[in-house]
Amino acid sequence: MNSLQAKHALTSECPVICQGITYKCVSAIIYRKNKNKRVNKKIQWSVELTDKTAAHSVTIAPPERVHLPDTYDIGESTKVNDYIMISRLLFQEPYCSQLSLSAKLLYVALKELELRLCEFDSNKFTITDKELAENTGLPEKIIKKCKRELKQSLNDILKISVEKQKTVYEFTENNFL
Repeated sequence: MNSLQAKHALTSECPVICQGITYKCVSAIIYRKNKNKRVNKKIQWSVELTDKTAAHSVTIAPPERVHLPDTYDIGESTKVNDYIMISRLLFQEPYCSQLSLSAKLLYVALKELELRLCEFDSNKFTITDKELAENTGLPEKIIKKCKRELKQSLNDILKISVEKQKTVYEFTENNFL
């Protein structure tokens, strides 16, 4: 679980899995400064997991051992992974006004993929245009056009480069969309 996934799990109160056990939700994200003189004094973080059965029982776990279920129920026939959220800022911010609807859809898909594909504490992932086309339903030709639009308009938020025929996407700290 990366920091974005932990934040999502905390705010949505969705179930999470740690070492094969399903917990009710993430009830806290804990940041601690490592005081061990032999180890780098880097800030370390962990997640507090609420047990499903005992109301007052929690487990503190390192985030790399915790993950979201592939899907989880929010109603009788509805799965959370059936929906994506679109930021209103994509339609209100002046620098987004020149983006086509397809480019906005691609951006939202990239944000969703960031949650699923990013390594621990990273904002960078790689994916092919073909895989993006499968994820979004957009033709590869439109994907290429939208990538150019995003690169021009959202340069401070999203860095796009190519490595070994795969596109590398990296969301920067300035990202608020």
